[in-house]
Amino acid sequence: MSLRDFLRNALPASAKQRVNTLRQYMARPDIDQVVLQDYKFHASNDPVPRLNFLLPRVSAATTFGGIMTGFKLFFGLAQRLCGTANWDVRLVVDAGYASEIQEVLRLVDFARYFSGKPPEIVIKHDTPAIDTRSNDVFVCYNWWTVLNIRLLLRQQQAHFQTARRPLIYLIQDYEPLFYPMSSAHMLARAAFDLDWPVWGIFNSSQLFTYFALQGHRVERHFVVEPVLHDKLRPYLSQIDSTRKRKIILIYGRGQEERNCFSLLRSGLEIWSREYPRSSDWSIRSLGSTHVPIRLAGNRTVQSEGRLPLDEYAGALLAASVGVSLMASPHPSYPPLEMAHFGIRTITNTFTCKDIGASHENLISLPALYPTSIAGALVEACQMFENDPGLGIKAKSNLPAYTAPMDESFLEEIAEGLLTLTKRG
Repeated sequence: MSLRDFLRNALPASAKQRVNTLRQYMARPDIDQVVLQDYKFHASNDPVPRLNFLLPRVSAATTFGGIMTGFKLFFGLAQRLCGTANWDVRLVVDAGYASEIQEVLRLVDFARYFSGKPPEIVIKHDTPAIDTRSNDVFVCYNWWTVLNIRLLLRQQQAHFQTARRPLIYLIQDYEPLFYPMSSAHMLARAAFDLDWPVWGIFNSSQLFTYFALQGHRVERHFVVEPVLHDKLRPYLSQIDSTRKRKIILIYGRGQEERNCFSLLRSGLEIWSREYPRSSDWSIRSLGSTHVPIRLAGNRTVQSEGRLPLDEYAGALLAASVGVSLMASPHPSYPPLEMAHFGIRTITNTFTCKDIGASHENLISLPALYPTSIAGALVEACQMFENDPGLGIKAKSNLPAYTAPMDESFLEEIAEGLLTLTKRG
């Protein structure tokens, strides 16, 4: 019996109550207690329309995947507005440092979109109130920025006596799933059900389908399908000349529940015990920090964290088998990247999401068990051993995935905003 079990059985009820109370005092505050804080309104008489991007804290270390897509869409929309009329551009970041945000702007290649002045940067934490014009339009990145801007939107309308300006919401994932059965879950759902006109930009058709199935509605919706990162695309030309090796690439994120690290670890442990030639294979874990994974034969898998893009491309070119799991309606970037780089990739379905038909290299498991992951790994390794060129020869059914992102819908959004701001 563990010490914890012994104390649970031996302590009197009053002592257990005191322990539980102490634990509650020592626990970190719930996320909604930390991030929810209304933006304060301060009226400005400047008539120039302005596009604002509301962000939580950003840093160069986290500027990839969804945040990179968010910046690309925001600056793509700003470029269209500024190219047609006189618009200003502003970033409002919850907390951080201006130098840090400037580095992020460099990473997202802001100069590619604008030849003129860079966007204004406002740090909400250091600003008593948000300067607000009659023609300010706000683009939100996540659920708490949506909830924090609600009051300011109403104050903007009341003060300037204008039509309600739509809130543009970049919906990158179904965020309530990040906080199951909790206050934060209900608040994240509430962000999808505002009593305000919302124009939603959904990162994948699967995500929009799931959003609608949950009963949410927006005034207008637009869908952008995931595409290969611009800086990874040039490496595709090297696939045919690359010698694939016995390397399993896993998306290991021990701190992100939705990436199912526990299932991934258990599946690898079973595979290492049951596959006779498992010792011939090496395993690389990319994503974020996690505890070592112990395999049969006293082997361990250490986390390599997030690699620079050129090193990540090298890992994709070398590996022949991959595992990337995601308990979310979003397709996720890594399994699509792996498959298109000639890697036989194990992933999973989720409600209305099944990306198995997207590429011949994708193995989309309908049910995630450690044994099903291990079995799929055995099959993928055997297939490579029988034909090392099989993954490279596999075909994609997503021709648009390796092309630049289709941003044509931004024209429609820009036209709508230009009409509203002219109307007053």
